[in-house]
Amino acid sequence: MRTQSPDTDPAAERVQIRIMQGFTPARKFTLFCNHNTWLYNIPSVRPRTTIGEVSLRYGADWAKRLSHWQKRHPGSDIAAIDMQAMILAVCQRLAARHIPFALAGMVACGIYGLPSAIHTIELIVEYPRHINIASEFIRHGDDYLDARHLFRVRISHDAALTARATFLTLVEDQAPLPILPPEDVAIQLLHRFQASGCRDDALYNDLLGMLKVQAPALDVAYLKRHSIERDVLALALDDAGVAA
Repeated sequence: MRTQSPDTDPAAERVQIRIMQGFTPARKFTLFCNHNTWLYNIPSVRPRTTIGEVSLRYGADWAKRLSHWQKRHPGSDIAAIDMQAMILAVCQRLAARHIPFALAGMVACGIYGLPSAIHTIELIVEYPRHINIASEFIRHGDDYLDARHLFRVRISHDAALTARATFLTLVEDQAPLPILPPEDVAIQLLHRFQASGCRDDALYNDLLGMLKVQAPALDVAYLKRHSIERDVLALALDDAGVAA
């Protein structure tokens, strides 16, 4: 089994994994959100200029779009990131429009696995492909930029995946939210890792963390049936210490 960090003792990591396996989805969601809220609000991560921040994180095209948006909305304030509030707000807006959706990608990976940094809030919807989330969101294709928090949201369309969503209580005393099962999230990440030429080690590490935490209940047979990256899947299962 490959540890998440080369200087981590395997026995110590096994203790960490067992602790995470005992946490409720709500506690893991809180840990994940707190980690990202802290990360994106420290000065070294959030440069002084908003345009510079967006250019650094998402590229010059998004920075140009933000500049045009700000000219049309003078006086708009940039707010600090509250990851939990941001995720819940997008989910609530989709639910209010009765659009079937599910949390996906790295957000789901962070909830199922170990806390990690994300750059985009990802969701799968049944319909429609393009959604007007709110007035402060700038859209470009399937991507949206929250102009007040300077964070990206990606909403893609896949009715079959949306139908597989499971509902988890991510915030105590609130209604459960739909999230892709860990097997489908793993398939998403395996595809991205393969597309990177198997060079995105940070992505691979996050995938391994999720596989380790979910190992006791992971449907390996489903993964083998539905993943086209079978060689990479076999490697990931071996590195995660999951019986194939």
